[in-house]
Order: sequence, then structure tokens, then C-alpha cells
Amino acid sequence: MNQERMFFIDNLRLTVIVLVVVLHVAVTYSGLGDWYYKEGRPLGTGSFLCFLGFQAFLQAFFMGALFMVAGYFAAASLKSKGAAEFLKGRAVRLGVPSLAYMLAINPATIYYLKDWDRTLFPVSFSSYWTRYVLDLHFIGGSGPMWFAVALLLFCVVYALAEALSGRAAQPEPAKQHPFPALLPVGIALAASAGAFLLRLKWPIGSNVYNMQLGFFSQYVILFCVGIAAHSRGWFSTIGYGVSKRYLTAAFCSIPLLLALAVYGDALEGSQPFRGGMHWQSLAFAVWESFTGVFMSFGLVGFMRERWNSQGKLAQSMSASAFAVYVFHPPVLVFLSQVFRSVDLAAIPKFLLVSAVALPASFLVARVVRAIPVIKLMVRS
Repeated sequence: MNQERMFFIDNLRLTVIVLVVVLHVAVTYSGLGDWYYKEGRPLGTGSFLCFLGFQAFLQAFFMGALFMVAGYFAAASLKSKGAAEFLKGRAVRLGVPSLAYMLAINPATIYYLKDWDRTLFPVSFSSYWTRYVLDLHFIGGSGPMWFAVALLLFCVVYALAEALSGRAAQPEPAKQHPFPALLPVGIALAASAGAFLLRLKWPIGSNVYNMQLGFFSQYVILFCVGIAAHSRGWFSTIGYGVSKRYLTAAFCSIPLLLALAVYGDALEGSQPFRGGMHWQSLAFAVWESFTGVFMSFGLVGFMRERWNSQGKLAQSMSASAFAVYVFHPPVLVFLSQVFRSVDLAAIPKFLLVSAVALPASFLVARVVRAIPVIKLMVRS
């Protein structure tokens, strides 16, 4: 399995990146969450719950799934290359595009948004960019590339831990181990406890250098699980039947979230869900962790069985997936300004802009990948 192209992982990555784009469009028109531009359309109770359920469900699993997959391939790369080459490769693959985003794409996007009508921000871009860099604002300007920055840090810690333990030099075990069907339950419990404790210090919505540490319990644990999955062959042995049960349980949890929102006073803008010693914070941490972990494992097994191949379109989209991740913010900001005068309710406008933003993001990604330097920087 390790020697073959794992198309289901490519398809999983592609699916998640499509959902990232859609989520950011949702934030634009729901006002729930952080993004460059939020239009703040009026939301009735039904619209609020629709956006809340949709966005919270995606947030619960899609980045955790990427960290788990990243852990799997980090283990494979470290074993085959050794620590020095592994870290060099990760620095180029993750660090370079992150730095490019922080120094170029992020400030250009912010300046463009502020200077949309050429009246609100009467400062030249060069002056703005100079202050942005000299005042070290770029350190927190990673935008969605926080994922790449965090992953690079995870990889550094992983490589150092393996070097100190001596495991990096050990041969890779060839035997595949049966996937423990109850393992996701234990992982979800650990992630729940971690999320609740982290949010005592860093509630949802707070960030440290653009990283919302309140979500990192799941990310760290699933990255480590991905490493273990590589050595034990779990991505090959997780059953299709149990994967479907994980997915079913995750989707069935959405009404539970909406009930928590209604009875936990989220409709009145209640803050306890964000963190602190509140039952709402604990309940949300448990819901989010079980949903995220079940979705992550469920998607691996489901896609391996049902979508483990690629035609020309999927191959082309997969090749552009990371470029879409890097360049979709300025695309969405531009489109949100183009559609700003369109008078629609929040959900119809979200659907309209999503339908335009997805093909536009892939088109831009295809164009920028024709530039040799950028193609090397954003290869998937």
C-alpha cells in the first residue's frame, strides 16, 4: 500500500480544500467566524441555525482530517529520507509558501480590501507594506496558511522526538495491524478533554499569531494518530462498514448541535460555548471532538472503498488543490466586492458566490501554476 498512489487520500485532500473555500464564503455572509471580509447579512433564526450547523460541522473535522493525513505522510517521509532531508523538504514545501503568503498575498489582500473604492485608505501600498513588515505584523499574517505553519512546527517536533528516541533509525514494520474499531472513541475523549482545558486559556475566537489554540487538541492528537496509522497500516485496514457507521454517527450529531445552540442560549449571543468553566463549553468540546474524529476516520475508510481512483478532471483539480488553498483568499475577497451590490438574503447569496468562487479559485490556481516558481512553491 505504501508503494502505491493512494488516490483516496488525494481525493480526501481535494474534498477538504473545496470545503475550506465554501466555508470561507459562508463566513463572509453569515458573519460567524473570522475572515478578511464579512458582509454581515441579517440572519433570522432559521438562517442562523443553518449557518451555525454547516460551519461548525465543517470546522469540527476538515482541518483535523488534514493533520491526520499529514501525520501519516510525515512518518513515511521521515523513515525514507532521514531527519535532515525530511526537515529540509518540509521547510521548502510548507515554510516557503507560508512566508510568501505572509509577505505578499496577505498584505496585498488587506490593502486591496481597504482601498476598494480608493477613498478609505489613502496610503500607498509601499508605505503600508513597509510598516506591515517593520512592525512585524506579517508574523500573524498567515491567513489560512496557519495550517502550513502549524504543520511545519509539528514536523520539527516530531523529527526531534524521533531522533532523541532513536526510533527514526529503526526499520519500518511491514505487518499491517487490524484497525481497533473503538480507537476513535478513546481519541475523541482525549481530544474533548484537551479542547475544554485549552479553551480555559484560549477561548474560541482568540488566537496567538493567527492560530486558534483552542482547536489544537484535536489537531495534535490526530497528527500523532496519523503517524501511528502509517506504522501500523491502519489506513489499509479500517473497514468500510465501520467507516460508514462513523460517518452516520457524525452526521446524526448535527441536530444535537442545534439543540445545544438553542438550549445553551447561543441564539442570544451566549459566550459560554467559546470556553471557560461552563457546561456549554464542555458540551461543545465533546460534540466537536467526537464529530471530528468520527468524520476523519470515516472518510478515510469510505473513500478508500468508494473513491480510490481519479479521472482527468479529478487529477487536474488535485494537482491544483494546494494552489487553491493558498490563493483562494484574494479570489474570494475580490468576488465578495464584485457581488456586494447584489441584494439577496444571506443563504441565497452564499450559494451564488460559492458557485462562482469554486471554479474561479481553481481557474486562478491553474493560471498561477503555469508560472514556474509558483508551480514549485504550491505543488500538491
